[in-house]
Amino acid sequence: MRKFTIMVLLGLILSCTSKSPSGQSLDRDIRVMAQLKKTSSNARMQTFMIRVFPDKKFVESGMEKITESFLYHADSCFYLLKNDAKLYPEYVEPIVNGIKGSYEFLVGFNNQDLSSKEYTLIYQDQIINKKKYVLTIK
Repeated sequence: MRKFTIMVLLGLILSCTSKSPSGQSLDRDIRVMAQLKKTSSNARMQTFMIRVFPDKKFVESGMEKITESFLYHADSCFYLLKNDAKLYPEYVEPIVNGIKGSYEFLVGFNNQDLSSKEYTLIYQDQIINKKKYVLTIK
């Protein structure tokens, strides 16, 4: 049992120290954070974990409507830019995280369309303020 506990703790420590490429964009209305999830070199999909944090005033004013919109209508809010071309995701999967006022998504793009180590991810808000948030992920 002791060896198992040590292995679990070691795994947690090592996973916390790994640096995945990430980026963020924010203003007074919304904070958007994205992290590239590690995949194998021959994987068909490149997956990003994206977190959207609206300002507290938006969350308190219309929590039910905002939550419903993020869960069911956020699939067209994300895309990547590659040489001025928009690459839309293959899937957008909302993650119910249990944190009030925080919205998370797994967003997967076709790996054949991507060939760089730096990505420009766009979150085009359609729910709160209709602004565009540009995230450079290195």
